[in-house]
Amino acid sequence: YQIRGKIPFDPNIIIFYTYWEGKKMDYAKINEAAMGYKDDMTKFLRDLVRIPGESCGEKGHIMRIKEEMEKVGFDKVQIDPMGNILGYMGTGKTLIGFDAHIDTVGIGNIKNWEFDPYEGFESDEEIGGRGTSDQMGGIVSAVYGAKIMKDLGLLNDKYQVLVTGTVQEEVEQAQKAVKILGGRIQDVVYFQLPDS
Repeated sequence: YQIRGKIPFDPNIIIFYTYWEGKKMDYAKINEAAMGYKDDMTKFLRDLVRIPGESCGEKGHIMRIKEEMEKVGFDKVQIDPMGNILGYMGTGKTLIGFDAHIDTVGIGNIKNWEFDPYEGFESDEEIGGRGTSDQMGGIVSAVYGAKIMKDLGLLNDKYQVLVTGTVQEEVEQAQKAVKILGGRIQDVVYFQLPDS
């Protein structure tokens, strides 16, 4: 199995999901914590959808993400010179990176939409609108994933999570990730792409 033809599938990654520091993960507890933030995550996603954010025009997305990171208690939030948002949770030496690009494509011809792409829609099963899956849902998941890790005590003095909202998806994300960290490489990186 190959991901984009370059990286071989590593079955050890599945073990990472199952065990944390030698202890089996309690998925019921993780799910319960996530469900406790359902309304907050929904509002955050709906807010991001309402903000246009095409490449080179992501400032509105950046500022809304910054607001949410500060609200949920990230230890450090900064915007780098490229315009990327970086949020750090925890203080450990092992760095776990979650990256999501935060630009969207344009809406094209508005008449082709069955609903307002910036207002979007919400049902019991889904939220729709410009950028919900590519890629605002990814940044929402990463921000709240870090919050839940902290809430559940998974970020001790060994681990730190870095959530990045990167601008201009067209620029190679892996190269940007290294630049963002000033050359420091994360120990584990997750790119929040629905099509990966």
